[in-house]
Amino acid sequence: MDRAIDIIKSLSTQSYTTSKALAEQLNVSSRTIRNDVRLLNQELKKNGAYIESKARHGMLLHITDEETYHIYYQNLINSSPIDKDNRITQIIEYLLTMEDSITMDDLCDIFYVSRSTLKKDMKEIREIFEKYQITIDHRANQGLKIIGKEQDLRNCLTNLQKSRLEEISLKDENLEKIISIISAQVNKHHFEISDYSMRNFALHISVAITRIKDGKELQLDADMEQALGASPDIDLLLSIVNEIEKTFHVHFTKGEIGYLLLQISGKKTITTKNISGNTVISEETYKLVTQMLERVNAVFKIDFRYDLELITMLATHLMPLEIRAKHGIAVHNSMADDIRHNVILSYNMAIIACDTLEQKIGVKLPMDEIAFVALPFSLALKRKWKNQKEKVLIVCGSGKASSELLAYQVKENFGNYLDVVGATNRHSLELYDFSNVDYILTTVPIDIPVPIPIIRTSTFFETNSIDQVNQAITDTRSSRFIEYFHKNMVFWSSSDDKNEILKHMCENAVQNYNIPDDFFHYVMKREDIGRTSFGNLITIAHPIHPIGQESFVGLTILDHPIDWDGEPAQLIFLLSMKESGENKMKDFYKAMTKLVNNTHYIELLTKTKNYDEVINILKLVASSDLHTVL
Repeated sequence: MDRAIDIIKSLSTQSYTTSKALAEQLNVSSRTIRNDVRLLNQELKKNGAYIESKARHGMLLHITDEETYHIYYQNLINSSPIDKDNRITQIIEYLLTMEDSITMDDLCDIFYVSRSTLKKDMKEIREIFEKYQITIDHRANQGLKIIGKEQDLRNCLTNLQKSRLEEISLKDENLEKIISIISAQVNKHHFEISDYSMRNFALHISVAITRIKDGKELQLDADMEQALGASPDIDLLLSIVNEIEKTFHVHFTKGEIGYLLLQISGKKTITTKNISGNTVISEETYKLVTQMLERVNAVFKIDFRYDLELITMLATHLMPLEIRAKHGIAVHNSMADDIRHNVILSYNMAIIACDTLEQKIGVKLPMDEIAFVALPFSLALKRKWKNQKEKVLIVCGSGKASSELLAYQVKENFGNYLDVVGATNRHSLELYDFSNVDYILTTVPIDIPVPIPIIRTSTFFETNSIDQVNQAITDTRSSRFIEYFHKNMVFWSSSDDKNEILKHMCENAVQNYNIPDDFFHYVMKREDIGRTSFGNLITIAHPIHPIGQESFVGLTILDHPIDWDGEPAQLIFLLSMKESGENKMKDFYKAMTKLVNNTHYIELLTKTKNYDEVINILKLVASSDLHTVL
């Protein structure tokens, strides 16, 4: 507030100054002065001073802590004018806490801006308010008045302060007291909550205290009443409220307690510590999780419907998630971008699974929530694929003993990811069923065509033999990734239109593969569910479910980034999995995870001019040593 310094300079610590005198001195209205002083007093009380207002006398400056006040005053003098974002935040906080309506001219005076600047700010403010179902009633000659439910006003106030949480905590002793009370009680009740969520909950309590003291109490509604009667967290909350009431001399009604119960229940962290043999999952929640896993199986052909650990993790996570979603309780996930970049397949599964929940509750989930759901899927994939070793057939020309020796050495050196499924000789290969075999490991030359990779080695493994097998497996996995990319499905484009780009790729796919003519329709259905952009200029589009008899990947390289789901995208991948599923699709996702995390390869791809250049870079990506998870 630019007039703050002028007001402080004009006030005395010895004698009262009237608002009328200040208004005349600063060339604003008396009402503007009163509003300025109210806002300024909130800051002064945190910084060793306050302004006393006395009827028929005026205002008097009191300094309670000389050192703290001096530091604050010097910072105020040296500070630059507030930027646009801070100004908008201050205007919103003012509008949400004012008692009466206010004119645009008065707002211009209070925040020291022109009318044209304020009009632009108000457009953004209305957009922010829409997210909280808050409206601005603007009537001629009456000014602006905020219309909205008290719970929505509080959510807006609290979320505005989140970005300044550390700054507020350093200045606000009361907030630190609240955090200390919460910390003591959550430890006592063994309640799992992150540090960020705890501080965020403290903000809700701080806002509640201020609103209660201003006579803005929450009324008990049906959701709050239900929470009070059924939540396992009620004892924890009552212990917190009891300490808050004693410390701040304020009374929390049932409505206030119900509101805070929804907040803290929505912030519970679900870990394996929370899950025990006594964990009870309601029939409704179990049915919802089953539907989510059925959707995932339909899209990715990976069946988790009998993974009890995943079912339990998802069910217990859905309880607080549903509370947050229904009541607009924001959650912060500091790992969201890392999750999108490093567990691409799991995040994709979470998007599909969460769509089932979104349809049930009628609320779109933010990226932070979806990223949390991706983590249980990532763990489930690790468990599932840990036991799915690639199959090796031994071909040896020296008899059973040498075959068994070779099989033993495979188990000894590669047992974590290779499994010997049998042994045979060269002349029996023509009749062998290779449907359950990934590699042939042979000590003799094989001159007949076989449908799987051949790795040549010696009966007695030496260091170079082990290296050769490792390299052969790496090369095979790399080739699996590359073989999805056909020359007729790699394009370059200057289009700015997302739909146009996808339509062009889909039309070419229909011409080159045995897939339905309405392939584009299925791809767009998936786009409607949730974002397919993964950051770092990469998008992976795909149909809503597997289609056709052959898996393939298309790629369009744009000559400049365009907006895709609110993020810049320049490398547009189109993935289509065959109807029967694709066991080797994990090789694709592993390679894509490497690509998303390597800006050097991304830059090289954006500069390519032909198919061969693209394939050479993709080979480098697939064979790189970057550790990946799913």
